[in-house]
Amino acid sequence: MRRRIGSLALVAAAGCWRAGPLQLKLRYDVAADEPAIAPTGIGCRIAFATVVDARPEMNRQSVGDRGGAVTAEQVPGWVCQGLQTLVRRGLATAACVPAPAAPDLVATVAIRRLYVHTVATDLEAVLALDVRYTRRDGDSRERAYRGSAQVFNWFNGDGEIEGVVNQALRDSVVQIAGELRNACGGTLPARRTS
Repeated sequence: MRRRIGSLALVAAAGCWRAGPLQLKLRYDVAADEPAIAPTGIGCRIAFATVVDARPEMNRQSVGDRGGAVTAEQVPGWVCQGLQTLVRRGLATAACVPAPAAPDLVATVAIRRLYVHTVATDLEAVLALDVRYTRRDGDSRERAYRGSAQVFNWFNGDGEIEGVVNQALRDSVVQIAGELRNACGGTLPARRTS
């Protein structure tokens, strides 16, 4: 009897395991984001002048594999959705378009890599961004961010993959938020690559 139950459990799990091509429907889920934090009092306004997809052609065609190619479209718009949640992290304004009037910082963003990887029990996503910050006084710096997330891979499902990709974006945004508090206060982030 135990052998039969074990066999049925394996068949049921195999039936839930997803494989084959997947077109990600990238939409940053603000509701799944952390609760908003109290305003920092800095009142910083940041404008993301451009969010450019600078990934190599191979990464634009496929962002990973799950027994079939995983593809994603409208990646810059999705990154912009995540960046706009910086307001929830204490900034007065964080906008892609339209930009706030007289922003304290203008940033340009280049998406360098988006990757999702599944291995039997692990599901991992990585998002690499290069951000150039420019203050009103003309001082500018470029900074590289590597957002990543790793979760247990239950069923290799579409929602699981989209969820871990969103977590990688959230990780990037949290890193950016920490540095923007200093940048808006007068100190641009140090030059560094990840």
